[in-house]
Amino acid sequence: MTATSTSALPQSLSSPGAPGRFTGRRRRSVPHLVVGAVLVASCAAGGVWWSTVAGDRVPALVLARPVTLGAILTASDLHEVNVALDGTVDAIPAREVSSIVGQRLAVSLPAGVLLPRRALGEPAGPPAGRAVAALALEPGQAPTDLGAGVIVLVMLTADPNAGSGGGATVPMGGWRGLVTTVADTPSGQGRVVSVELGVDDARRVAAAPIGRLSLVVVGGDR
Repeated sequence: MTATSTSALPQSLSSPGAPGRFTGRRRRSVPHLVVGAVLVASCAAGGVWWSTVAGDRVPALVLARPVTLGAILTASDLHEVNVALDGTVDAIPAREVSSIVGQRLAVSLPAGVLLPRRALGEPAGPPAGRAVAALALEPGQAPTDLGAGVIVLVMLTADPNAGSGGGATVPMGGWRGLVTTVADTPSGQGRVVSVELGVDDARRVAAAPIGRLSLVVVGGDR
């Protein structure tokens, strides 16, 4: 299913008192559509889901391109889409754009999702005793459907060039952590996965040689 078409916000929306671009839309009925939006809060994964349903709809703000934690929102980051805001959808009406532009993001979000109110604010760090390490992974080093909120073991593979008497010590059980974000590399050939771990484990993961780390998805709590 496809969402209703979006249109870029005019530059005049970046200042209060802009013309009422977002008013006077005629009402239509549309098929049901569900789109997921990942919300990372306090370095833990969460989800923000929105839907368009048959009935009255209003323009809401949707991200025109990916945004990263700590970034300042600009008018060019936003589009509008007609959705039914029934009080359960965490979304911001497009008429509020002038107060949203210039705010800081507390999370990273992909393009094409509704901008949730909970995504705005100062970035939050991991809990005490925890840290986040970024892993540059090549195809085959992590499951293809890996996403935020997944519990993983970070495994260090043996160095094929090391002799039997040398090389780094490989932890037998791996380092247990929580995936917070997953993003494609600029080349599109690999992924950068952020994993929340204990502080000492995060240091070891960050110091591991590039190309020798892999992720195994496991069950249970972090």
